[in-house]
Amino acid sequence: MSRKNLIIMIVAFIVEVLITYFIASFFSVRFIEVMFFTGIVFAGGTFYFSSSGELCLDYLHLKLVGKQA
Repeated sequence: MSRKNLIIMIVAFIVEVLITYFIASFFSVRFIEVMFFTGIVFAGGTFYFSSSGELCLDYLHLKLVGKQA
């Protein structure tokens, strides 16, 4: 793993922890209860932004083909 990727991973983890901490403080719940849901959101965001976009393009293509028929 390159040094740049390691730094990005650590910064993303710190941001996730901070966001989770503030949400847990705001709603007066335990940190670990919120961490699951913020982890799911961050994993989904990472998957969405790191994908090639092929799924969205296929959906748009099918939508356009359906309008032409």
